[in-house]
Amino acid sequence: MQCPSFVCLFIIATILAHLSV
Repeated sequence: MQCPSFVCLFIIATILAHLSV
C-alpha cells in the first residue's frame, strides 16, 4: 500500500490530533 508522503503525514497528523483530544 503506497501513498504520497504528504498524504501519509496528513493521515498520521489527523489520527494523532484525534487521539490527543
